[in-house]
Amino acid sequence: MKVVDYSAAFASIRAIRGELLDERTIEEALNARSLEGVIDVLKKTYYGKEKALPYSREGLERTIKGSIVDIYTKVINFMPEKTKNFLTAAIRKFEIENIKRILTSKLLETPMISKESLIDLKGFTTIPLERLISARSFSETIEFLKKTPYGDYIKGKLPEERIETLFAIEMVLDYGFFRELIERNEGLESIDKDINSFYLGMQCDLINLEWIIRAKSFFGFSEERILSYSIPFGRYLNNSKIRELIRAKSFEDFLRPLHRTPWGEELKEVTDLKDPILDARLLKRFYRSVIKSPLIRKNIFSIGSFIELLCQKEMEIHDLTIIIESKIYDVPPETVRPLLLKVG
Repeated sequence: MKVVDYSAAFASIRAIRGELLDERTIEEALNARSLEGVIDVLKKTYYGKEKALPYSREGLERTIKGSIVDIYTKVINFMPEKTKNFLTAAIRKFEIENIKRILTSKLLETPMISKESLIDLKGFTTIPLERLISARSFSETIEFLKKTPYGDYIKGKLPEERIETLFAIEMVLDYGFFRELIERNEGLESIDKDINSFYLGMQCDLINLEWIIRAKSFFGFSEERILSYSIPFGRYLNNSKIRELIRAKSFEDFLRPLHRTPWGEELKEVTDLKDPILDARLLKRFYRSVIKSPLIRKNIFSIGSFIELLCQKEMEIHDLTIIIESKIYDVPPETVRPLLLKVG
């Protein structure tokens, strides 16, 4: 791969990297006395530069989460054509997040979600979200999805009766999304393909681990049902190891298939799958493993620089979202701190 192919993109990435919030700013937001105090902190950053920050929780979270789409829009046109096409598909991750939120509200019959509360994809959207929002029921929403590009994700993965559950539809959306990205990845240059294989595999590992831990700790699902909701594209967790995790009768049994993986190293620090900060531990391990990967660090003129930027941004969004919620519910900073990814 020629350095010139990524030189313009890398210059843009480097400029955006300079706008990311540092640990000191996250700490300042964490220690703010109120939501208004958090907003005052954010006004002095990238978030307050271009427009006034909303004071509602929904508006503020939409602005913060939408900032990752801004990164795509600023960088994508500088990418080589094959990489640009791949990233255009990858940004659908946020459209799927919107779909999941709408489906959850339909299933739980909560008040209708407004389009303004969803992530603004700024021209990258592939379906009319208003049509999903206006659907009268969960099943009607599913029927509409079948007529969209996500119809191929849904068809044939599960028996029809099983699609009428939130677990199942989330699984088929994630499965279809990663399957498509893995197929598209085959057309990229060698180093980009290797980096993406690692990154996508780590994401699938994380999703599978989080799902299996929830299923074992809180739900009474059968082994086969838990397995049917897993995604078979993991980096370290193949089908055999996933089955071992599902069948584990003790915490020690659960650790065994994770030996010599980044996940095993992290879980050695806990003693119970119900540990309230376990999700944060796994997330931190995921981002640390990707950001510090020699494959990415040694190939800065590649898609790896963009992936590293995305990881840093996602950590920032995660922390700010938790801090905002903590101010709304008056949770003290010392309780929130262990849940954050960029502090400590």
